[in-house]
Amino acid sequence: MFMKLEYFILGVLLFLVSCSKMNDLHQEYLDQGEIIYPGKADSVQLISGNQRVLLKWQTNADPKLRECLIYWNNRADSLVVSLEKGVYKWEAIIEDLEEGDYLFELINYDAEGNNSIVSEQSGYVYGEKYRNRLQNRLVSISIDQDGSELGALNFHWQMVGVDDGVILNYINGNDEAVTVSIPADVEHTIITDWKPKSVFSYSTLYMPEEDALDTFAANPVSVEFPSAPAWSAYNSIAQTIPGTIDGVYFDVGGNGAGYYDSTSGNSGDAVIRDEEDVDVGNAVSGWPYIIGWIANGEWLNYTVDVLETATYEVDLAYVNNGGNVGGAFVVSFDGMDKELRLWGPKTSGGSRDVEITETGQTIELQEGRYTMKVTMDNPGMNLSAFIFKKVTE
Repeated sequence: MFMKLEYFILGVLLFLVSCSKMNDLHQEYLDQGEIIYPGKADSVQLISGNQRVLLKWQTNADPKLRECLIYWNNRADSLVVSLEKGVYKWEAIIEDLEEGDYLFELINYDAEGNNSIVSEQSGYVYGEKYRNRLQNRLVSISIDQDGSELGALNFHWQMVGVDDGVILNYINGNDEAVTVSIPADVEHTIITDWKPKSVFSYSTLYMPEEDALDTFAANPVSVEFPSAPAWSAYNSIAQTIPGTIDGVYFDVGGNGAGYYDSTSGNSGDAVIRDEEDVDVGNAVSGWPYIIGWIANGEWLNYTVDVLETATYEVDLAYVNNGGNVGGAFVVSFDGMDKELRLWGPKTSGGSRDVEITETGQTIELQEGRYTMKVTMDNPGMNLSAFIFKKVTE
């Protein structure tokens, strides 16, 4: 009996001691007062861009909210966003970020300094590493004859549909810089105001994510526009200097455009250019063809490309079996006030036996494309070709 009583008293004492300790533990928190947690940042979104991000979030209707503190880089960097009453959707752009992975922490504060539970959002920030991995579209270029002097430059884009478009920069015929934005689904781009031999560049555009903040341009590719097409040239191919300007390859366009012949019809017997009024015959030796039956004042045009600025001497492939003296082939170039009077002495064969002579005439030419005009000044000769040779010191 006494044993049971002792155990009962001991149990009561232990209970009282335990209750006392629990009260002490609770009292610590009671002494601190009530802990208030303002509404946290909800529905946090991260939209990445070029060395920057856009954060979007929402808050509840807590009227005491005053600011949101955003941390990143393990809380080494931060941004404070002021919160206004009655506004529940927020956003902030954080600039000047290095490329890489980030974790952003958002903490709301009320007017008394109470902080909310932390909201987190992670994402990747893009930059030069991403840009340097981007590939430009491949492109091929053709020139379409559209009736203009240059024609239309047609860009044929490849790999269409895997990017977000192209930015094209070029210099037009008035030496003005032009920028063209080409949509992602466009396979052909036509340019009519281009400048031959000038440099154009293009960059292919990419968005790293579907709703990315920024569009990235691949490192630009620079390409030279082609030379101006020789629409007026025979077979659309300009003859070149230094080199041979063959007489039968005069420009197309007919009488009054590519040439002037005072009589209609072709008096020659050659098959080449037999539809023209210029009288082309077969040579017997020295050259394949001759241009004969020449009248004073007739002329021929040749589209030529001078490949190098230099002084050139001119040889003449011709026939002068009659020993004519005083007449000449007068050669001039558009845009230049220089001309050559080319003549050769009597040749030893017949009227179709071509010989080549050094005329002793020279002319300084600038690099570029020209119309070379040959005017007949009572030459009394048959013409086969002009041979331009660079004068070396």
